[in-house]
Amino acid sequence: MKRIQRPSKLSEAIYRKVLSRITDPLFLFKAGQKIGELGVEGEERTRLITFLAGVSRTLPEPASVLIKGWFVNFKDMWNKLL
Repeated sequence: MKRIQRPSKLSEAIYRKVLSRITDPLFLFKAGQKIGELGVEGEERTRLITFLAGVSRTLPEPASVLIKGWFVNFKDMWNKLL
């Protein structure tokens, strides 16, 4: 695997920790589980889309996401998440 250049703002220790986590085959699964533990209820797909949308904000062209569902209190849940 090609080594990704470490951003100058990150220490080498944090950079290694980040790399070990994002190369874990269960990375997205664990991210979805953690979001669920933080109180976001509902489908796993919704939790993963939320995670990926948040991560994409650092990209040159961030993802634009609209989640449509049956949640009566979805707006409240989303505001708590943000």
